[in-house]
Formats: sequence, structure tokens, C-alpha cells
Amino acid sequence: MLRDGIYKIAVLLLVFSSLNGASQEIRKKAEAYVSRLCAPDFYGRGYTHQADKLAAAYIKKKFEVFGVKPLTDKGYYQNYKLGVNTFSDSVVVVLDQRKLETGIDFIVDPNSGSESGVFKPVYIGAEQILNKDWIGSQLRKWQSENAIAILDFKTSYSSDTSMRFREMFMALPEFVPTVLLSNEKLTWSVGREQWNHGAIRAVDSLWNREAAEIRLNIQSKFIKDYESQNVLGMVEATSRKGRKKYKYITAHYDHLGTMGNEAYIPGANDNASGTAMLLMLAEYYANNPPKDFSVVFIAFGSEEAGLLGSKHYVENPLLPLNKIEFLLNLDLLGTGEEGMTVVNATLHEKAFNTLLDINNKSDYLVKIKKRGPAANSDHYFFTKADVPAFFIYTMGGISAYHDVNDKAETLPLTEFEDLYNLIIRFMCEV
Repeated sequence: MLRDGIYKIAVLLLVFSSLNGASQEIRKKAEAYVSRLCAPDFYGRGYTHQADKLAAAYIKKKFEVFGVKPLTDKGYYQNYKLGVNTFSDSVVVVLDQRKLETGIDFIVDPNSGSESGVFKPVYIGAEQILNKDWIGSQLRKWQSENAIAILDFKTSYSSDTSMRFREMFMALPEFVPTVLLSNEKLTWSVGREQWNHGAIRAVDSLWNREAAEIRLNIQSKFIKDYESQNVLGMVEATSRKGRKKYKYITAHYDHLGTMGNEAYIPGANDNASGTAMLLMLAEYYANNPPKDFSVVFIAFGSEEAGLLGSKHYVENPLLPLNKIEFLLNLDLLGTGEEGMTVVNATLHEKAFNTLLDINNKSDYLVKIKKRGPAANSDHYFFTKADVPAFFIYTMGGISAYHDVNDKAETLPLTEFEDLYNLIIRFMCEV
């Protein structure tokens, strides 16, 4: 009996050691993928330095190495075009003799035009902002005085006053360079148009109100027909019947790119984490092809520009949309201390209950939150086309989002291994 007990303990220790080793390997690979996608020479996976193409080529190469086949005989890419405002050269702001730190003290607005020169600051508070006639009467004077309009915003303002400030920030750059000054978090995005003048958002507490002059050197370039791409691959089912049934795993690989030569937005959580998961799952299924369904992998471009890559695919599907049994979209998977949220859970109760049951039996995540439909990631246009789809994202942990702090080295990947195992089991059962 003692010998049998010792043997069982030895077997359990061996199994635990094996599982722990596999878990460490999953984490190690994920960290490597996230680090590579967020590296400086990927320039934030945006539209300067052909950075989106660099990331797409990286994903394509991984598909090739894994043995994930192209979706069609035309290769791994599905190309499309978009208009986008870019900042590849200079984004500099100087208050008197102090140069502000890009991404920390200020960000350029994604729709900013080019601007170069020295300007006189004119501060505009709540009293002036609510006087529409006063703003209009001052424009010609500001232009003649080479002024820069400083919208002096406070988070304590009422919703109506706050809205007026935001409206004015979008209107004034058509006439004069403009600053929106507040202590709100600096959150960047992708510009789809270009204003006539320079526009920045600056942190009030880091701003020198005593500065007599403000020097700007902002170089922006609007590209009308920028060509980007989705990256697509497939692992076919081992049975003939299963090859005509498809389950999709998707994630967007693009992010926001560079803010001049001074800063780039790495996009570790959003969405190097989801892209890493897609690559991990692509390798898994390439080594373990399912019998009853084929798995299609799509790394979408231009999610940050308005879900354009996924919209293009839904409008130009390479396989019939009505053959998709289920789609799982992966975005923001770098945390998980507080569990995860499932968008579209209320639309597909049976699938959600399946996910809950798997999670409860294996104790993967502390919580899985139900959420209804939302147009907040690449599942959206598939949902509109009646494709059953979930979008999952993790909760808790770091708050970095669309800023210079969303870095690989600080992304915890807290529940990445558990989520990886949960997804594999869910995709088999859904």
C-alpha cells in the first residue's frame, strides 16, 4: 500500500511538472510574440514606415512556419484601401524654451494638419466658449496676431459646457492652431481626415501658463488611398464532412503607429495580446487539426481606423458567411485578474452557457461577464451579417490604453494560459 501511494504521488508530481512546463512554454511564447509586435522597428503597427505591412508579413511568416494554409490560391493577404492621416516626421511643441515630451505632456490630435511657427497663446475659458458670437468675432483678430487658441477645459464643467469645448476643439483648427488643455488622460486614435491647422491635446498640470510664446512643428500627411491588408489562413478538418464547416478565430494586428519621430504607441494589450493568442491557437490547430470542422484564422488590419479590415472581409468574403458555425474575436487579452467579458453573450445564450460550464468545471477564470451586442471590435460586421460571434476581452490589471504606456514589458498576461486552454475547449464544443 505504501509503495502504491508513493507511486501515485510520483505520477501526480510528474503530471503537475508536465502541465507547469507546458504552461510556462505558453506564457514564454506569448511574451515573445507581444514583445516582437511592440518592438520599435514595428513602429506601433500603424500607417507610417509601412508598419502595418511589417506586422502582416510577420504573421504571414508564422502561418507558413506552422503549416497554416492560405485561405485561397491568391495567398495569405486580402488587400483594401483607406484614407488615413499620418505623422512620420516631426511633432514638436515648445513653450518658451521648454520642449514638451510627446505622448506624456501632450499628444497631437489624429486629425491635425501641419503647422510650423511661433504663436501667441490666447486662453479661452467657459464664459467665452459659451458665447458663440464672441468666438466668431475673434477669429480674424487671432489670425492677424498669429495666435494659438488654448481651450482651457476643466473636468468639473457641466456636460453641456464640456460638449461645447469638444465641439470647439474640432471647429477651431479649421481657422487657427488649437490646444485643448485639460487633465484628462491622453488617449490617441487614428485620424481619417486632416484639418487645416495644427491641433494638440495637452495636460494642464504639465503646461506652463506663463509661457509667452508657443512654437509648433507638426508635419502631417494625409494618404487618400493607403493600401492595407488582412492576413488569412486555414487549418482544414481531417474529415471530408468537416472541411465544409468553418469556425473562425480573429484578432486585429494593427494599432496607432507613430506620433512623429518622438513617440510611438506600442499597443501591447490592444492588440498584440489578441494577435499573440491567435498565433498560439494557429500553431496548436496546425499540430492538432480538428476532425469535424476547419479553423479559419484572420488577422484583421485597420480595426483602429473603424473596423475597416473586418468590414471589407464581410463585404467580400472568401468563404460563404453562412458556412461559419461560430466566430471568436480576440481583443485586449493581456490581463484577466477580474476575469473576462463576452460581447454578444445575450444573443447566443446557449454558447455562453457552454463557455460558463467549461470555465466552472476547470476553474480557469474568476469571472465571465455577460454583455450584449456592441460595435467595439471586429466581430461587429459579422454579427450584422447574422454570423454567430463572440468578442472576448479580459478585465482588471493595467489601465494603459491607446497611449505610450501600453508596453510589452508591463503587460502582465495574467490569465493568458488559462484563457488559451478555455478557448481550445470552447471551440470544440460550441
